[in-house]
Amino acid sequence: MKHEMIFISLFFFFNFIYVSAQEPLFYSFNELYGFDKNIIYDLYHDEDKFWITTNDGLFKYSDGSFKNYYDPRFSTSYSNLQKDIEGRMWFQNFSGQLFYIDNDSLLLYHDYSSIMKSSFTYDISQFPLIYPIMDKLVLENKFGEKENKKKLELFYPIGGDKVIFTCSKIPDGDLVCYCMKDGIYIYIIDDGNKIQEKKIQLDKPFKGHNRRQGNSILSIIQHDGNIELYKLEKGELNKMVSFQMEGKGDLEIQNFSILDDVLYILTKSGIIQVDMESGIQKNNKWLNYNSVSKFERDAEKNLWVGTTNNGIFIAPNISVQPIKMTSLGLMYATMDNNGNIYAMDIDGSLKIINHNTAEVIRHETNASNYVRITYNPFKEQIISLCLGCYSYDIKNKRNISHKLTYYKDVVFFDEETFVAASSVSSSIYSYWKDKEQMPEWVQPFFNNIEKINYNGGWRMNLKYQRSSHVAFDKGTGLIYANRIGGVYNYHMDGVEKHENEVTFENKTIKATCLTEDDSLGVWMGAQDNCLLKIEYDSVVYRQQFDFKIEKIAQWGNVLFLLNGNDVVKFDTEKNEKEIINYLDGIPKEKIIDIFVYNDTLKIVSKKYMTQIPCNFTSLNTIKPQCNISKVEVNGETVLFEENNKLKSHENDISILLSAVSFRSQKNYTYQYRMKGVSDKWIRTGSDNNLVGYPNMHPGEYQFEAQVCNEDDICSQIKSFSFLIKKPIYKEGWFWMALFSILMLLIGNSIWRRIKNERLKSMLLHEKESLQKELYKSKIAAFRTQMNPHFIFNALNSIQDYIISNDRAKASDYLSDFADLIRSYLSQSKENEISLRNEIATLSLYLKLEKARFKESFTYEISYAPSLDVERIHIPVMLAQPFVENSIKHGLLHKKGEKILHVKFTKENQYLKCAIEDNGIGVQKSLAMKRKSNYQSFSTSAIKERIKLANANKENKIKITTIDLYDLEKNPSGTRVEIFFPLSDVITEKN
Repeated sequence: MKHEMIFISLFFFFNFIYVSAQEPLFYSFNELYGFDKNIIYDLYHDEDKFWITTNDGLFKYSDGSFKNYYDPRFSTSYSNLQKDIEGRMWFQNFSGQLFYIDNDSLLLYHDYSSIMKSSFTYDISQFPLIYPIMDKLVLENKFGEKENKKKLELFYPIGGDKVIFTCSKIPDGDLVCYCMKDGIYIYIIDDGNKIQEKKIQLDKPFKGHNRRQGNSILSIIQHDGNIELYKLEKGELNKMVSFQMEGKGDLEIQNFSILDDVLYILTKSGIIQVDMESGIQKNNKWLNYNSVSKFERDAEKNLWVGTTNNGIFIAPNISVQPIKMTSLGLMYATMDNNGNIYAMDIDGSLKIINHNTAEVIRHETNASNYVRITYNPFKEQIISLCLGCYSYDIKNKRNISHKLTYYKDVVFFDEETFVAASSVSSSIYSYWKDKEQMPEWVQPFFNNIEKINYNGGWRMNLKYQRSSHVAFDKGTGLIYANRIGGVYNYHMDGVEKHENEVTFENKTIKATCLTEDDSLGVWMGAQDNCLLKIEYDSVVYRQQFDFKIEKIAQWGNVLFLLNGNDVVKFDTEKNEKEIINYLDGIPKEKIIDIFVYNDTLKIVSKKYMTQIPCNFTSLNTIKPQCNISKVEVNGETVLFEENNKLKSHENDISILLSAVSFRSQKNYTYQYRMKGVSDKWIRTGSDNNLVGYPNMHPGEYQFEAQVCNEDDICSQIKSFSFLIKKPIYKEGWFWMALFSILMLLIGNSIWRRIKNERLKSMLLHEKESLQKELYKSKIAAFRTQMNPHFIFNALNSIQDYIISNDRAKASDYLSDFADLIRSYLSQSKENEISLRNEIATLSLYLKLEKARFKESFTYEISYAPSLDVERIHIPVMLAQPFVENSIKHGLLHKKGEKILHVKFTKENQYLKCAIEDNGIGVQKSLAMKRKSNYQSFSTSAIKERIKLANANKENKIKITTIDLYDLEKNPSGTRVEIFFPLSDVITEKN
C-alpha cells in the first residue's frame, strides 16, 4: 500500500497553473436582436433609443425595431454621432459631408468634399458650430436649415502643416480647438470671435484622442507604448495618468472612456483598463481580438461596446466578472475554509481557483468525470467520493489515498468520523482505532457494536435504505437523513438509538437538499417546491416557491437558493426574493453549486466561477418603457388622438406593443386591459406583443398597457381612449328622426289619400261625364250610320226590286239591309270592335251602297297579311262615317266611274286605315256645302268621338285628310288616313 501511495503521488503530482481572464459577461446584441451589421463606427444612447452608425448608414433602434437612414448620393459610412441642444442628431461620413436628423428625416447640412476628402472633427453641442477645414477654422454662428442657405462663417488660418485634431465647446466657457504635431496648439475663441493661439510643447511624436467631459476636455496621447491622459481646462493642460501599456496584439488606440474612476482604452484588439488613482493597468483585457470603436452606457447601466469586426456587445453588469475555469464542463464542486473553489472537470482533472488571486490550477487525478467531491475541513483534504480514488492534500498539494467509497452526501464530525448517504443506506462511519478517540456524542452510537472490517473502520447503520442527503445540526446534536421513506433525525440517549420522522401537517416530507443552519436547525428544500426549516422534529418555517430548490447557501437571515441557471436570493425575515441570473452578469449556463464565503457568494457553473457580494441587489429598478407602436382598425393603421370616434362597423381593433428594456434581454412581460371590456389585467410574454379585440360592441373604451421587467418593475401606463358609435338604428336621435319621418309619411299618406279620394271623385265625375259624352257620341254615331237618307235609299231600292218583280234581288237586298242594321245595333253596345268585324260591316254597308249606284260604283277593302285581324281592335263606329262621307260628299257628285278603296296597314307603331276615293275632292265639296249652307252632323260627331277616344291617353288617334290631284293638277279625289295606336288596338277585347 505504501508503494502504491508513492506511485500515485508521483504520477499525479503534475499541476498546471494559469491566470484566467476575468471580464464581464458580454452577449451579442446582433444575435439577440437580429442586427446584421458587424462594422460599428459609433454608438449614442438617446433616452429610449440607440443610434448606431455603420458602413451601411445610420440606424435607430427603438420599440424593438430598426430604422435605417442614408443618403444614396454620398458614402454611407457614418460616424461621430452628436446631439445638439434642439435634439437633432448629427453625424458625418468619411467623404466630407455633414448630416443631421430632424423630424425623423436625414438632411444634408453641408458638403465639404470639394475641399476635404475625408472626415473632420466638429462639436455640435451648441452653436456657434466650429470645425477645421484643411488649414483653417470655420466658425458658424447660425444654423443653416438648408444646404444652399447662406451661413455666417469666420475663417481663421492655422498656418504651417499643423492639422487640427478636435474642436469642443465648453458649456458656459470658451470654444476651444487644438491640433497636434510637435505639441498641442490651443485656439481659444472669445465672444467677439477673436482667436488666440497657445502652444504646449511635447517632447515626443504622438497620436491622440479626445472627448469633452463637463467643463473640460480630456485628451489621451500615445507615443510608443507610453500612454498619457491630460485634462484641458481653461486653456491649461494637466496630466492625469501616465503608464506603460502592456499586452499583445494591435494596441493602437481608437477611443477611450472614463467610468467609475477606471480609464477604458479602446484598441483594435480589445479593451484595456487602467485604475485612475494608481495608474496601474489591469491584467485582464476585455473582448480580446475585437476591434473596439465605442464605449457607451445606457439608463439601465448596461455597457454597450461597438466593434468594427463583430458588431455590438452588451454587458449587463461590469462589476460581475466571471472567471473561466474550463473549456469543457464542470461536474461537481466544493469549497474549503479559505474560500478556495475546487471543481471536478469533465476530463477527470481537478480545477482549483484561489480566492485571493483568482488563479486557476489544473490538477491531474485518477478519477473519472462523474465522481463527486467533498471537503474534509479537519484534514484540509478534497475527497473524491469513489472507492480507490484520490484525496487531494491541500497543504502539500498532492494526491493521497483515502478509505471512502461511493457516497451521495457526506458530513464530517472530525478527522475520521462522518455521516454519509448512499444508494444502500444512511450510516455513521469512523476510522479511529479506539472508540475513545471519537467525539463524545458519537461514541454512544458505537457502544454495542464491535469493530467491523469496513476498510479498517467502524460503521453504524442509521437505516438500511436508499438515501440522498444528510445534515448535522450542531445546535441540537441531531443527525438528519433524507431517505426514500422521508426525512428522519437520529440521536442516542446513551443506550439506545432513537429515530424520528420529521413531518409537516402529518404528511411525509421528501427533501431535495439539506443544509445546516448557522445557529440552530437545518434548512431543507422539499420536493413540493417548499423551503422548510426544521428544529428537532418540527417544521418551524415554511415558504412556498414555484421552483425546485437544488442547493442552499446561507448568509445570515438571507438564503441563496439554487434553481437550474438561476440563484434566488431570499430574505427569510422580510420574505423578499430576488433572482440572480444571466441578466445580472453571470454566465447563462447550468449552475453546479453555490457557496458563501465571508460576504461573497460564489457561483460555480458549467465553465465559470462567478463571485458577487452577498449584499448585491439584482433588482432592476429602472422602469422600462412601454410604447404603443401601431393601432389597426379593421386592418387599417390609424393614429389615435383624444376623443377618437369610430363607426359601428369599425370594431376590429389590433394593437402592437413594444418595449425598451435592454437589461431584460427580452425577458419582460406586457400587461394590458381594455376598460369597457374588462378591468382585469392580462399578462403576456415579450413575444406576444400583438393584442386583438375583434367584434367589439358599441361603447366607450380605454386601452391601457405597461411593460414589466424581469424584477416586475413596471413602466408608466400608456393608454388611449376611443368610442365605437352605436348602429344608427340604436341611436336616440335615429328613433326621433324615424318617428318624425313616420309622422310625415302618415300625414303625407293621409293627405295623399284625401287627395286621391278627391281625385277619384273628380275622375269618377269625369268618367261619368265621359261615359255620358261617349254615349251621346255613340248615339250620334249610330244616328250617322242610321241616317234617314241611307234608310230611305235602301227602302227605295227594295221597292224598285219589288216593282220590277225581281223578288230574288229584293229578298237579298232586304236580308243584307237587315244584317247591317243588326250589326249596327250590336256595335252600339260595345266600345271596341275587332278589325275583322269592322271590315265585314264596311263590306256589307258598301254592298248596299253599290246597289244605288249600279255599275258605276266599285269598291275594295284590303288589309296587310301581317295584321292579326282577330286580335286587333279599334274604337267602334269610327271608320264607317269616313266611308259614308267619301261616298256622300265625294263620289255622289262625280260623273262617270266611282271608285272607293279602304286599306288597313301597319305604319310604325300605328294601325293605318286609308279611305281613298276618286270623287270631286275636298275643296269642291266644301264649296258646294257653303253654297247650300249645309252643316254635316256626322263630321261634328266624328270629332267628338275622337276627342273622347283620346282622353287620358299618351298615344292618340290621328286623322289626316289629303287632296289628290292628277298630272294636270286637277282634283282627282280624296284620301283620309286614320292612325290607331297599336298599344291600344292590339289588345284582347275586354
